[in-house]
Amino acid sequence: MRILWGSNYTVNSSYSFESRRIVPRLLRSRHKPTVFDIRSGGGAVSQVGDLVILPAALDPVGNDIIPQHYQNSRSDIFITLCDVWAFQQNVMQQVNWYPWVPVDHVPAPPAVVEVLKAAHGMFAMTRFGERQLKDAGFNPVYWPLSVDPEVWYPGDMEQSRARLNIPQDTYLVSFIGVNDSNPSRKGIPELMAAWAMFHKQHPNSKLYLHTSLLGNMPIAGARNGVDVGYLTKMFGVDPQSIIMPDQYRLRTGIPATELATYARASDMLILPSRGEGFGLPLIEFQRAGCPVATTDIAGGAELCSSGWLIDYEVEWSWQNSTVARPGIASIVTALETGLQHRGDTQLRAKAVEFAREYDVDYVYDKYAVPILNNIAEELILSVKPKTA
Repeated sequence: MRILWGSNYTVNSSYSFESRRIVPRLLRSRHKPTVFDIRSGGGAVSQVGDLVILPAALDPVGNDIIPQHYQNSRSDIFITLCDVWAFQQNVMQQVNWYPWVPVDHVPAPPAVVEVLKAAHGMFAMTRFGERQLKDAGFNPVYWPLSVDPEVWYPGDMEQSRARLNIPQDTYLVSFIGVNDSNPSRKGIPELMAAWAMFHKQHPNSKLYLHTSLLGNMPIAGARNGVDVGYLTKMFGVDPQSIIMPDQYRLRTGIPATELATYARASDMLILPSRGEGFGLPLIEFQRAGCPVATTDIAGGAELCSSGWLIDYEVEWSWQNSTVARPGIASIVTALETGLQHRGDTQLRAKAVEFAREYDVDYVYDKYAVPILNNIAEELILSVKPKTA
């Protein structure tokens, strides 16, 4: 079966990492994938080994070029791994579309529901998303995202901290999340307010913020993020308690192996999101033995083996649906809970075992293979035999 695979691919993002795990496995199978590198900008067709990579054009998600890419690649189906609300229904009706759908709202937003009417089938990456899509009248198939155990595995915390130059007696909390929206969909302002209060009581603590200092803020135009430096000053956060990556390296790509070292060095990961379509860092850090805390909503809540869930209040979003505004006091409680369980080897082992269910080979064999085989069989059966 020829598959046009539409997603971020050449940049560093959770969806591009997932695509770079799945597409090579498709190449080794009987399926023939071609990648449409969404949001790549205008460019030329490229090829890496046997894999052809097609560029975007003027529209960042390809509404102006998807049918042509689909036709020229002679694809049988078009799988997308990205937010679906930006696609145009009339465009997606021209292809045999199977979106891998992230859902982080309650209910699924109207724009998502409307464009999905053009899909021939769909994959839900969380059980939460599966329920929301069923409530909207669809029949999704469950297929979760995955993690690479060759990168994310448990290791020695002392050695990891030595590599990162972090004192052994420090209570280290990590946050991994994009800074691209205001209100922050990853809960960055709420986290900073909570950290200010927590650190005053526990000065021997540090917060690693793996995010952009200013977000996706152009010099002129729309402001798509929050100013972390300003938040630090406004909430009275001790700047010495914050660790941030070099911003140039963040933009050009910090290796996943380095983040995995932070996972092995950290006492906990905290992700107070307004909603997660999946929340891949939750699984990655747990696979490396680090317990996690996250907001009690959407996909993130089902990926938290520790049970350290952050309370929230319902908030209306620009997508005409509800998300969660994480509670600052509850974030402080989660930080305190992580401190109380610091060094709990049983908890760290539990996190690893929980996350093994998302190892890429396990996920690919259990979910992707039968799902794609079923689609291929349906395509074969749909072809009417020629009559004499």
